[in-house]
Amino acid sequence: MILNAKGLPVWLADLSQPSLCPQCDGELIAKRGEYVVWHWAHRSRSHNRVCSTGGESAWHLQWKAAYLQFSSWSIEVKIGDYRVDAVNLRTRNVREFIHSLSPSYIDKADALAEMGYDVLWIFDGGEFVRWKVTCCGADYKGRSDFLKPKATEYYSALGGLVHHQNKLYREWRNGVFYPTQGSAAMAVLDAFNSVSRSSQQPTVN
Repeated sequence: MILNAKGLPVWLADLSQPSLCPQCDGELIAKRGEYVVWHWAHRSRSHNRVCSTGGESAWHLQWKAAYLQFSSWSIEVKIGDYRVDAVNLRTRNVREFIHSLSPSYIDKADALAEMGYDVLWIFDGGEFVRWKVTCCGADYKGRSDFLKPKATEYYSALGGLVHHQNKLYREWRNGVFYPTQGSAAMAVLDAFNSVSRSSQQPTVN
């Protein structure tokens, strides 16, 4: 996770003081240098097995650290019974970053929609894109037969974007994906890449 119970990332916290998990109150340790993004992890002996904040991939942590750079967004926020990756509380837009295919995502999507939140799911292309895809379209920017079968089922239910080779792809029609255009897509990709270029921690304005 990026934030401890006090809402502080590793790079802003006083590491001489104990840090606790915001969900299970377990003791946390600072992870620095092991991954692209500095983050908090549970101590093995204190980790509550039912806590859902553990076991995040480097890709997942990097996306949350990217959204932490935007002043209008908050990360790791509890909404109802759920903890969301990133949320703009003013616009009620949510971002969820999918690195594994949990059946609970469908329930989470429905619950957040009922509470009036608009969720955009971002899939990890490194996990879910087929090894070989077919280029298509007049400009050959399109991709068909893009996702692995199980990921295709999830995408059909949730929709969203696929992060692949430094682009954000959206399905436009009949299983053909094209990279999204526009300033919003470029801004979040730039933020994601700025975290990747940082050898230690992201820059937070």
